[in-house]
Amino acid sequence: MPSLLEQLRRGERLGALRTAASLPQIASGFLPQEEEVVVKKRQERNLELWRGSTYLGSLGTRDPAKADELRHCYVYQEEARGEGVVDARQSLATDVIDDYLDGIPLEDEGARALGKERLERIRGYVEDKRIADLAGKGMVAVEREMRKVYAHSVVQTCIKTLGTAVRQVSLDNGHPIEPPWATRKEAPGRERVISPREQEAGLSWAADRNHSAPLLADRWAAHRKMIFERLLELGIGTGTRGGRFAAMAYEGGHGCGYVDLATGIMHRVPPGAATSALKAAPALKLPPKLLGKVRRWRAEDGPDQPYIFRRFNGKPADLKYLEEVFKDAMDTLGIAGVVLHTCRHTTITRMIEKGVPASIISAVVGISIQMLRRRYNHSDDMAVQPLAHPAMDGLLGD
Repeated sequence: MPSLLEQLRRGERLGALRTAASLPQIASGFLPQEEEVVVKKRQERNLELWRGSTYLGSLGTRDPAKADELRHCYVYQEEARGEGVVDARQSLATDVIDDYLDGIPLEDEGARALGKERLERIRGYVEDKRIADLAGKGMVAVEREMRKVYAHSVVQTCIKTLGTAVRQVSLDNGHPIEPPWATRKEAPGRERVISPREQEAGLSWAADRNHSAPLLADRWAAHRKMIFERLLELGIGTGTRGGRFAAMAYEGGHGCGYVDLATGIMHRVPPGAATSALKAAPALKLPPKLLGKVRRWRAEDGPDQPYIFRRFNGKPADLKYLEEVFKDAMDTLGIAGVVLHTCRHTTITRMIEKGVPASIISAVVGISIQMLRRRYNHSDDMAVQPLAHPAMDGLLGD
């Protein structure tokens, strides 16, 4: 508060507006009026703020000097709002998300889609929270809850994108700020993987189901086991990002990824769809064993069911549903620390352990060579190093 009054005394109007906007709002929901804002005293009560005959709120103090400081602050907060000077820290996180997405140019479809994918994941965890509420332990709590569903890297990417939204929205509102939470270091290259024994246990559990059970609850449970089985098979079998499985179909024309059973090619996205360099989704020729399983699923589902991944009511499944089914199944099996994204990490890790060249892993799962080197410490260097052996031996002399 003293900094605001000092700015007023120095004639720094814009600075005073920004300071006022950054402070907790004394009263909200009132537009500037012609009447003067005054402090009124009521017997044996805290001093109150009034505009003409309109009560604005209690000032929480009986000290006239303190009350007058608060009155000045309120006047400048109203003026700041009127001139569009808004401190994003006092805004709801969901409003910041919406403002940021609305501000992305329509022609920049890739940035809009990527930003929306990340921010929609974190939206439910920051509902009804101001940006200021996410300082310190606030964001730690959000991160803890998200880690129950998402991999560490996914959570950090979402938080990083929210930070970008705070910076951009605050800049647009005339009061640039930094996000009030600390930036966390990336996780080590190796995270949790699904062991072969855990994979086998999951598939064995999922196979024990009855789609024709007399009870609706049993048929519902059988359906979720079926979805889990397919996620595990295709997830570890191809290293595909979980989001690409959303609404995946048996044929094209549905606006989503699909498996062409005639050619054996899994199109992670519809042909011609744009993807970012960081989220590559190359079409993949399925190995014979995995293709045979998908063809078996098609036979079981029948010709009238277009979707490989669907809800119990037959409608296409979104990513949130798939992540929920996968996490619930792992919890039931007592397998901790595993989410849907772990399947992709497992695929990459096992390929590295089997000596698959980085260029081939990149082509199969859609990961950059740079990311394989940085995150997994894997490259094709050893494949070409022997070419230097004659020269290296020559350095030793006779």
